[in-house]
Amino acid sequence: MQALQLVSDMLQPLFTAIDASFKDFEPLNNLASLLKVRPAHIALGFFVMALITLGTGLLSGIFVALFGMVYPAYMTFKVH
Repeated sequence: MQALQLVSDMLQPLFTAIDASFKDFEPLNNLASLLKVRPAHIALGFFVMALITLGTGLLSGIFVALFGMVYPAYMTFKVH
């Protein structure tokens, strides 16, 4: 239990920085309040799951198709 507390204490500045970065992102804040967790926990959980799925190749086809379609669409409609 002591090791878990040590890791939690070490990650608190990271959690605080992530929470501050996403303070204006309402969908994440609404989901966090619904689940009763910090927005940083959801953001880091998503990031870790994306790394695992990309590292194992499990969902790499979906990610490639999604980003291959979304990024060009974003750049097409981006207002300068």
